[in-house]
Formats: sequence, C-alpha cells, structure tokens
Amino acid sequence: MQTVFDYLNYYNDVSFKDCCWNDMDNIICSTLVYLPLEHVIDKKTINIREVNRLIKYRNNHQYGDKSLRSQAIKILEKISGGLRYKNTTFSNFTYILNDQTQFSALTIRLGRGICYIAYRGTDNSLSGWKEDFELLYKYPVKAQELAADYLKNSVKFTDKTIFVGGHSKGGNLAMSSVMEVEDSIYRKIKVIYNNDGPGFLPEEFKSTKFKKITKKLKMFMPEDSRVGTILLHTKDVQFVKSINKGTQQHDLTSWICFGGFLVHGRQSQHSIKKQEQVNAILKKISRQDKEKIVNTFFTVLKESKIKYFYQLKELKFPQISAMIKEAHNIDEASKQLLLETFKTLFSKESQKEEKEL
Repeated sequence: MQTVFDYLNYYNDVSFKDCCWNDMDNIICSTLVYLPLEHVIDKKTINIREVNRLIKYRNNHQYGDKSLRSQAIKILEKISGGLRYKNTTFSNFTYILNDQTQFSALTIRLGRGICYIAYRGTDNSLSGWKEDFELLYKYPVKAQELAADYLKNSVKFTDKTIFVGGHSKGGNLAMSSVMEVEDSIYRKIKVIYNNDGPGFLPEEFKSTKFKKITKKLKMFMPEDSRVGTILLHTKDVQFVKSINKGTQQHDLTSWICFGGFLVHGRQSQHSIKKQEQVNAILKKISRQDKEKIVNTFFTVLKESKIKYFYQLKELKFPQISAMIKEAHNIDEASKQLLLETFKTLFSKESQKEEKEL
C-alpha cells in the first residue's frame, strides 16, 4: 500500500512538464504548511533548499513522532533534493495565535506560474479548538476572515494557475476564502482542495457564493472520517483508503495512492453512525444554546487549568462532569445544558463504538 512517501520515490525527479500537477501534489502542499516555519521565513520569499537547511539547523530533527509537523519535515527533506520541486519557493508565511483565533497559512510557488495557497489545520491550542466549535453556530469566524484577506493579498499577477487547499480546518478555510475572492482571482483558481475539513452551516451551504465554488471543489475524506463529516457538504466527496485505522486516518499522509491518484474507498459504518449522531445533537440545539455551550465549556477548561486540547482528550466523562459542577463563574442553567450535551456524547452506545475501533 503506497502513500505520499512512495509517490515521491517515483515522482520526485519527474518535472511538472513531464507529469502534470495531480492530487498527490495537493497532499504534499497541504502537509508542508505544518512545517515549523515560525521565526524561519515570516513574510519574505525563500527557496526550498534554504528552508530545508534552516529547519534542519533550528530543529535538529527533534520532531521524531508521527505528527503532521514531523511528516512535513520528512517531505521537505525529500523534495528539496529532487527535480520536481527544485524551483519551489515559500513566501508570506503567517502564524497568528491569540484569544480569538489560531490561524496559519503559506504561499507555495512551484515554478511555471503554479501557486498553491495552503491553510493549516487546528493545533493543540485551546483558541484553535474553541474556534472550531464556533463553526457550529457562527460564520464567519475570525480564521475565515483572515483566510479571505490572506488569499486576496497573496496572489500575484504572475500567478497563472492557482490551487487553494488545506487539511482539517484548513480545508474549510480554503473553501471560505475563495467564496469571498473577487472574480479576477477566482478565474485563476483551478482547484479548491478540502482534505477532510468541516463543511458549512445551512445558510452558507445554500448561498450563491458556496454554489459557485463547488464547480472547482475537490473534497477528500478517509473512510473513518470524523472531522470532515461535520456540518453540510456537497455530495461530491471522494472517500479514500488509509493505512491507519479510526481517528488516525485524519492524517492525510496515511492516505493510500496509486501514482498521482488517491485510492477510492467507502465511508465506514462507524463514520456514518458518528455523523448521524452529531447531526442529531446539533439539530436539537439552537444557535444561541450552541454559543452558550461552547463559551461555558471553555470557561470550565480555563478554570481547570487546561491549556492544551490533548489534555482534554485524556479525560473521561466523570472527570469532565466534576469539572463542570465545580466551576465557579458559570450559572447553573448553563452548567446543566453543558452536562446534558456531554451525557449524550458519552452515551453507552458511543463508548461501545469507540471500543470496536
């Protein structure tokens, strides 16, 4: 079973002239935005070999895990010495993290007038995860506004063919940014890639702006998708196979390819059940209550000294319940609403499904 790394073993020294842009190049660019570029390039333009040298020098390969940051470093090292990406430059790297948003984007130019605008998904910051939950009741969130501005300000006259894409929340930002762009830029955009990213609320999903971008939209989700199935999507989704299982399939470098194509799969029954469960919960809750639940939840986390989302994933329902009950700056009605929501999410059926993975 081949992944993006096997693709590079075959095509790393094949030019775009001899083998045109394909979906695996999208996977590469959507992963590169996860590179630890903070304090490396900022707004300036820098060629790929220099980026590789600087990241080696600054990080000394300290990222040895299977995070997308580590995978991005491996991909960068591979392509910086090959023919296919030898003319690639990185520019306009942006990273913003504050109480309102977590946003990161990178402009990748591959030569021959090809430009890829890449948006990063959510990191472990609570700001980023709170913003993800805000997507359930609000449009636009701050990151969507920043993504639209980034696209408008990053495109140059010399960019002949533009691809816009991202992974996870970055896939949603790719869609929303193109929805707001003027026609002169829109005409240059060849494909919009949403790699297992959430969709939109009903109002935006039915809008003329969204219908317009569907003509250029490519959506990929792994068979066990969780994030990608949230909110409303067009039916034209390609489910793809992965070498991983369960939630680990969200890692787009685990998706199986054949040459420049991702291998078709079928949405798993577990993913379908989860999608139905989440949609049923969301339909029952008003926008006002969704906002109250999200704000209450993150107030609880702040009071409980939880700084990163990975800490939350380690908690069981009794621990979360105790945190909610002990919170001081929250009224009882809000506490009860939050507790009822978590009881549904942590139902016995849900727990049983998780054990089956």
